[in-house]
Amino acid sequence: MKRFTMLLFLIAALALVFGCKGTVQPQESRTDSSGNTYTAPETATPKTPVTRQDTGTPPEGGGTAKEVVASDEVPLPAALETTPQPVESSIETVTVYSDRAAITRKAKVNLKEGAYDLVFSKLPPNIIDDSVRARGSEKIRVVNVKIEREHLLQPDAPEIVKLEAQIKEKAREIATNNDQLAALAKREALLDSIRMRSGEKASQQMEGNIDPKKVGEMMDFLDEKYTKLATDRLALNETRETLRKDMDLLSRQMADQRSKLTLDNIKAIVTVIVNADTAEDVPLDYLASGAGWQAEYDLRASSKDETAELSYYGVVGQVTGEDWTNVQLFLSTSDPRINVLPPTLSVWNIGPAQPQVSGSTFAIRHANAPAKMTYNSTMQGTEEATKEAPAPALEPMVEGKLTDVDKTKAVQELQKSLQQAGQNAVIRQQSGDRSGVGVTFAIPRKETVITGKEPHRTLIAVRRLHPQNTFIAMPRVEQKVYMRAEITNDTPFTLLPGKMSVFSGADFVGNTQISDVAPGQIFRVNFGVDQGIKIKRERIRKFSEDAGFRGKTRRITYEYKITLENFKPVDVTVKVVDQIPVSTSGDVVVKLISTNFPTTTEEPTASDNKEKGMLEWQAKLPPDPNRKNEIVYKYTVEYPKDMPITGEE
Repeated sequence: MKRFTMLLFLIAALALVFGCKGTVQPQESRTDSSGNTYTAPETATPKTPVTRQDTGTPPEGGGTAKEVVASDEVPLPAALETTPQPVESSIETVTVYSDRAAITRKAKVNLKEGAYDLVFSKLPPNIIDDSVRARGSEKIRVVNVKIEREHLLQPDAPEIVKLEAQIKEKAREIATNNDQLAALAKREALLDSIRMRSGEKASQQMEGNIDPKKVGEMMDFLDEKYTKLATDRLALNETRETLRKDMDLLSRQMADQRSKLTLDNIKAIVTVIVNADTAEDVPLDYLASGAGWQAEYDLRASSKDETAELSYYGVVGQVTGEDWTNVQLFLSTSDPRINVLPPTLSVWNIGPAQPQVSGSTFAIRHANAPAKMTYNSTMQGTEEATKEAPAPALEPMVEGKLTDVDKTKAVQELQKSLQQAGQNAVIRQQSGDRSGVGVTFAIPRKETVITGKEPHRTLIAVRRLHPQNTFIAMPRVEQKVYMRAEITNDTPFTLLPGKMSVFSGADFVGNTQISDVAPGQIFRVNFGVDQGIKIKRERIRKFSEDAGFRGKTRRITYEYKITLENFKPVDVTVKVVDQIPVSTSGDVVVKLISTNFPTTTEEPTASDNKEKGMLEWQAKLPPDPNRKNEIVYKYTVEYPKDMPITGEE
């Protein structure tokens, strides 16, 4: 009985085990030619993406494990065969940099759901292939962009047709010239044969009687014909050389025209997937070389008040191969080249300096130290830079000096230097806003810039400045008053290096070059002669007398008058600089006797003035054209009577 009970229990257990295994699908096995058996994996049941919390080993570096979210599948069209779709595009915006331009074209498309190759044709020959980018939208996904180039020749161009006709005509003339030279050679051969036969006949007649008259006639005939042959041959050879040169010139012109008329049809093929019917713009961005811009300025000093008008221009030139017609133009000081990777730091070593011979002196170089920021007039930076770096050389009409500004300027210059090294991405600012990397000016009107033509000058901004005007005159050299303005750049942007045209009122003064002038920096501009102030210097008295013991000394007294008139409507202060002679001998004594106006140099106690003999006055002139403002001064020169001197006036 016990055995029977145990047998039933065993049967029930086996039935239970085999019943559970019946729900598992059997795995398919197959055997290859080598006898190896492979079992196919179980078919996985699709599962819904889940979010789970990692509870295993903490992430490297410590911290709490992050949530891992499974990716979602993005639906794709059933078929990816693309349909070529040529599009008409036009240039919308152009940003010009120092050596290239960033161009944005837009094409209006009307597409149904599917995949397309959008073909942008007639792109410029100077396009930088790697820079081409297309932008999609919610309904249009860009999956690829490629550039194709094909060469097209215009055989029916008027220039080609004209040159072909000229070449054919020149070839006909060359053929005619060759025929004439060949005929000339045959005539010469005929004359040679006549000469030979005549010689043979004359030798036979020498045995009998010779007719001198007939011999002379034959010699004259041959001489005439050979002379004409030589003349004709020379003329034909000269013509042949001229025709050869003409043909070479036409051939070069034809080659040049063919190269110009061989068009590169550059196409950008943009592959897109459209997930819903849409009608919208597809932008295409690219860089093109052969473009750039520089700053120019007009500075006009007012003749009525102490203001000056600064006109800021951008001079744009481009030979990209395409015209920019009615586009939104931007002028940028940034660098369009973009790095996708952040900068890295290398090892900064420090150690003993290594002396190096430079000329006749030793130059100490820290070879491993990082490069120091170089000084320029836009850098308002650290105290170290101000002390160690000399100021740049000043232009004759424009001078600059630094003012006290915050230390962020130094940081901005560092960013700028990094950006120029290709370590920063482009940062576009609003028009006229200065940043540490660059500034972009948005031209407030549509512009047209033709490729290959003269540079295009466009007005960026006009600012009214308030200069501190000073006036200076040296009437002994020139009886004119010159104006110099000390101007603070109170605009929100840096004045970039460029040509400055200077005007005083309506009069053109001249051109000069200006260096970088940062916001808050002071620069000086010479405006030339100011016609609103007149000055005149004249000698009103000169007399000689004997002086000293027994009259052995000669004393000459000079008296001069400087007259100033102010025709301007405002008060002005004129710095008047004059001169008295400087003695080169202890026996010659020069003394300033009197002046009705105090000198600012405190002659003769100022040591610098003693060496140069300068007299300086600060003359304040009221706005009264009828008033004569006079400076009168007197000086004497004493020397021994028997001493001849030079340098008298």
